[in-house]
Amino acid sequence: MPAARDPAAEFDGKPERNPRAQESAEKRIFHAAVDLFAARGFAATGIRQIAEVVGVTTATLYYYARTKDDLLLAIMQSGLSELLDEARAAVGKAVDPGERVRNLVGVHVRFGALNPSRAKVIDNEFQWLEGSYRAAIVALRDDYEALWSVAIEDGISSRIFWPRTPAFARLALLEMCNGVAHWYRRDGSTSIAEIVAAYQEMALAILTPSSNYPLSP
Repeated sequence: MPAARDPAAEFDGKPERNPRAQESAEKRIFHAAVDLFAARGFAATGIRQIAEVVGVTTATLYYYARTKDDLLLAIMQSGLSELLDEARAAVGKAVDPGERVRNLVGVHVRFGALNPSRAKVIDNEFQWLEGSYRAAIVALRDDYEALWSVAIEDGISSRIFWPRTPAFARLALLEMCNGVAHWYRRDGSTSIAEIVAAYQEMALAILTPSSNYPLSP
């Protein structure tokens, strides 16, 4: 497995006679791969299928991406980097752990609602990455999840939160937010803002469980 690369640099490629045509081909290949991986799965999608959707030969596709693994890495790396940048900015605007969690929920829900195919690839196709490619995505994922962990831990220290098991609470929140990409429809009756508000309320409920419902010892 070759060493992990910056997907943006990988997709710039070598200059052609028509830079606009090159940029268009790169974007079309990237988006076709996103759609096919999300709909069929990485394992069930072949390079030839991606080329057919884009309308190029497999030789042309290989000019921009040497392997299918390169495409998967680029999709996951760009998506997680975008999510991480937005989450860091949102956390930086918060004044307390409760607002940090609310902001993180908002970022994650909006990303899944607005980028459902990319979110599905990130959630479902990680298993196919190996070696340095896998390590690169694990590092991004760990950096992102650390923002949630620190917010929850700070909330516990400040006595704003009191989850019985903080690690399970974090996993529950992430899985809850991940689900939006799988069921949200832009033509549905509920707006993204309404979903964000509802999920923020549920997130705080998970982190501040009521003593009216005692748990088994």
